[in-house]
Amino acid sequence: MVILDIVIFYTYLGIVAASLIIGCVRYKNLSENHYKNIVWLLLIILMIEIYSRYCIIIQKSNNAWSINIYLLIEFTIISFIYYRSFQIKTAQRLLAGSYLLSIAFGICNFFLVQKISEFNSYNFILFSLLIVFYILEFIRQSLIADKFSFKHDALFWFSIGGLLFFTGNIIVIGFISEWIKISMKLASDLYLINRFLNIIYYFLVGIGLFLDNKSSKLSYEQ
Repeated sequence: MVILDIVIFYTYLGIVAASLIIGCVRYKNLSENHYKNIVWLLLIILMIEIYSRYCIIIQKSNNAWSINIYLLIEFTIISFIYYRSFQIKTAQRLLAGSYLLSIAFGICNFFLVQKISEFNSYNFILFSLLIVFYILEFIRQSLIADKFSFKHDALFWFSIGGLLFFTGNIIVIGFISEWIKISMKLASDLYLINRFLNIIYYFLVGIGLFLDNKSSKLSYEQ
């Protein structure tokens, strides 16, 4: 199991790195300016994963605080991307309102409930549910507009990967502390699902960044 976990982790890390390289190469040519935030998100997650591994293996220390900070950053970046992508003002206002309330809850959770030194599962569940809502709303608006080239849009691939990742991990990661209480082996087995979801998510993100094409989208819309 240890060897399998190492192989899966470094496969996942390699896919994130490859997707980041693709994003950097295509950075200036992405079809929408706010899609560039996907590349920054990849850079941040790569740095966090490397730092977390360093804390666990070298320092033998708790790295939960860095994961908790990342959750806030990730939620902020993803919220901004979908805010800019929504075409309906009401949806934008709902997103902005839900974002502000969620961030306020997340910060309070740091200091009053779960603490920053332990994994903030409440934040993860709340942020994941909202991101799933943003994704579904984005897809709904795109289908209604009927002027959208899914194949050549990075956010479409990002959304499909995100839908799988956040939906699956609400149960797997959001309730990881409960799984640990039941059985450490069960928790470890379930955590492997998280790794596979990570691989699928960032693989699709890489595909989206590679296929994203402004000219193809424009010709489709015309």
